Parts: sequence; structure tokens; C-alpha cells
Amino acid sequence: MKNILVLITIICLQSTLADATDPKHTALVVDVNKLKVLHQHNAKVARYPASLTKLMTLHLLFDRLKTHKITMNTKIKISKEASDQKPSKLGLKPGESITVKDAINALIIKSANDVAFAVAESLGEGDVQIFVKMMNKKAKAIGMHNTQFINPHGWHNDKQYTTAYDMVKLAISLRKRHPQYYKMFANKKFTFKGKTIQTYNKVLLKHNDADGLKTGFTNASGFNLVTSVKNKKTNIVAVVMGSNSAAERDQKMLNLIDKFSHKAS
Repeated sequence: MKNILVLITIICLQSTLADATDPKHTALVVDVNKLKVLHQHNAKVARYPASLTKLMTLHLLFDRLKTHKITMNTKIKISKEASDQKPSKLGLKPGESITVKDAINALIIKSANDVAFAVAESLGEGDVQIFVKMMNKKAKAIGMHNTQFINPHGWHNDKQYTTAYDMVKLAISLRKRHPQYYKMFANKKFTFKGKTIQTYNKVLLKHNDADGLKTGFTNASGFNLVTSVKNKKTNIVAVVMGSNSAAERDQKMLNLIDKFSHKAS
């Protein structure tokens, strides 16, 4: 992990927040085995993360699972404030509960804001701001020096930002620190209350070797995506941010994967 942080620290300079109307997209491809940047475009420019924020919420949830203080069957209660979060969400009502396992699937597959808020309340001892402080503390520990989290789900806030480099660090940390839970990023659907919910991540459906991670969108951020591809010949993490549509974002990611996978060891 230290080698990865050294790599990114060397090549990542001080970032500046991109204007929401900036037509230039952001892209980054990193060969994880060689700790080598294969491609970068605006990768040092700060962007709004949107639901990529949930990757950090998931990291903290996986951290707690690893300590055995909670299990996959632990139930998370839904408060009125969690229930009132704006979509995308599961539509849970105050007083309901959701298991940790279902919460993980809801965050990855549905990108549920109500669930992200409930997780933050649960792990933050009832205070979402305590959880946000945990998010930023973890970000610094990982080496995400150009990231600031304001909320646990990625709903737009002018003060919440990140970079493609920092998102790569977060993705690699999730893969390395929590391989047993990381596997859930490959889930394409899950069933909740008798309803099957399909993933928003079309790249996961279209590319056989993609194993996650997460999509994101707000009007201010554009369409974002972090993707991991790992097999016997390839081990890369790629980021696309600021695309004009989901279809454009997905095609850019597929193009990057196709172009650079063969160059990665």
C-alpha cells in the first residue's frame, strides 16, 4: 500500500476545482501491478464525486465488519432523516431496518442515498457528522490528499470534491484491504422485499473481466465511473469523470479498458 501512495503522491500535484461546465472529461488508468500510470487526462483536476462518495462509506462499513463488531446480519435502523433523503433510494420508511448485507448491495447496485445515510448514522453513533469526520480521516490515511467529504452519499455539495488519482487510491485500498467483501462489487443484481434490483453499472454487464466498482451522477459532476479489471494478464483500475451522459461515460470506460488492458501486466 505504501508503494501505491508514493506513486500517486509523486505524480499528483495540487488540484483546482473544475468548473461544472468544463467540457473536458477526466480519465485515469493505472496498472496496479507495476504501479504505473498508463493514461491520464485532467486526472489532477478536482471534480465532484457524486455517488463515488459511497465507495468511502463502503470502505468504513467493511472496516467495521473486519473488526467483527458487526456482521452481515446486523440490522441498521432507518431514521426519518435517512428516509427523507432524495433519490436514488430504496424508499425505506422510518422505523424499518435493513441488514448490513442488503445495505452493501443497496449502496453498490442501487446507489441508495437513504441507506448511505442510515449507515452513516449507525457507524457514527447516531451523528452523521461524526461519520463524515471518519470518512475524511480514512481518506488522509489512504493518501487521498485532494479529497474532502461532506456527506456519506454524494448528493451535491460545492465543498465536496475529489480527483481521479484519489479515486484510484480508494479503489485499490478497497481491493487490497477487503478482498472478502470487495467481491460484492461484482454483483449485478440483488433481491430486496421480493423485488429484483438491477445494477446501474453497464460496464460490469458488458465487460467480462470488470469486477466493479461504482457509478455516480449529479448535474454538477456529470457522469462518473470507477472500474477495476483483474485477470491473469491484467490488473488495472480506471476512472472516468465528467461525461455528458451515461452512455458516453460507459463507452469511454470500455475504450480505455480495451486500449490499455493489454499494456498492463
